[in-house]
Amino acid sequence: MRRDLFLTFIIIGFFHCSSNSQNLKKSIPEAELSGCFENESDFTRKFQSGFSEFRENNNILIPVRDPDLERAAHKFANILREKKSIHYEYNERPLNRLKSEGIKRVFVAENIAKLKNDHISAVELIEKWKNSYTERNNMLNSKYQYFGFAVSASKKYCYCVLLLTD
Repeated sequence: MRRDLFLTFIIIGFFHCSSNSQNLKKSIPEAELSGCFENESDFTRKFQSGFSEFRENNNILIPVRDPDLERAAHKFANILREKKSIHYEYNERPLNRLKSEGIKRVFVAENIAKLKNDHISAVELIEKWKNSYTERNNMLNSKYQYFGFAVSASKKYCYCVLLLTD
C-alpha cells in the first residue's frame, strides 16, 4: 500500500450518552430523531468548526470545504450504511472512488467511523480521531488543503466519512 496515495484507518467508536442526551432522547418521538444527532446540518457545521480549530491550534492552514468532496463523502457514507459495514474492497479505495466521480487528486486520506447510534457530538468524534494516530496524522497533514465530511445514520449506527485531499 502506498502511503502517499492512500491513508486510511478505520475506527469504531461506541459512545456513551450523558444523562442530558438520554433525557433528550426520551423527550423526542422516535420518528423525529435524525439518527446519531438531532440535526445533521448542525452536526456537520460543528464538525467543520472543530476540525478547523484543531488544525489552526496546531499551526496548520485551515482546510477549505469542497462541495465535490462532500458529495463523494456523503455517497460513501450512504454505501457504508447500506452495507452495514465499514470494510470495503480494494477498488472502493478513496482515490479510486474520487476518480470515478471525476475528481482528480494526487493525495487522498480518509477517516471513517462507525458509531453507536446514541446522540453523539461532533466534538466527541473529533476527540476520538485526535486520539487515534492515523486519523490525527490525516487531519494534521498540511498537504491536505481540501476536505469533505458527511454522515449517514441507520437505526443502530452512524457512519462518518472525512475525505482529505491536496
